[in-house]
Amino acid sequence: MSKLLRGTFILTLGTYISRILGLFYIIPFFALVGEHGTALYNYGYVPYSIFLSIATAAIPSAVAESISQYNAMGEYAVGRRLFK
Repeated sequence: MSKLLRGTFILTLGTYISRILGLFYIIPFFALVGEHGTALYNYGYVPYSIFLSIATAAIPSAVAESISQYNAMGEYAVGRRLFK
């Protein structure tokens, strides 16, 4: 298995584990604050979860690996263009 696929698998597994662990604090939190407090919580949690999903989707890792590969070949302009 290639290093990229192995890294993607590890990041995906970490994402699922973090989501499962998230259930352990959501259930007691809802019991403590009720429906009205949960609405306030969702205002901040929804954007946070979107950015967390993007950050853990292995996209940043794949882009960084591609940029470093082009930089190792001496094609710095291609790496900069890929970054943009």
